Amino acid sequence: MNNQFTPGNWKIEGQSIITEPDKGNKLVIADLTDSGAMDKEQVAANGHLIAAAPELLEACKLTLENLTPLYFTDHLCIEKLKAAIAKAEGR
Repeated sequence: MNNQFTPGNWKIEGQSIITEPDKGNKLVIADLTDSGAMDKEQVAANGHLIAAAPELLEACKLTLENLTPLYFTDHLCIEKLKAAIAKAEGR
């Protein structure tokens, strides 16, 4: 599996998560159009979480890199970071 997600600064614009990779072209990452099953606040909260995904993955990787030398590899925090990174990378 190729784990190359769309780079860039993901942000919410209208009801979409978008990024502006190379040359300023807008690219829709996710459509948050509400099907009526969620209220507007829940749709917005989901959007903020999705938009933060690249930064959260980077933070998890950096934290894992810095914690691993300090703790045993079976430390709960390290295991949770590894699991979250694997999930984000489709493993």
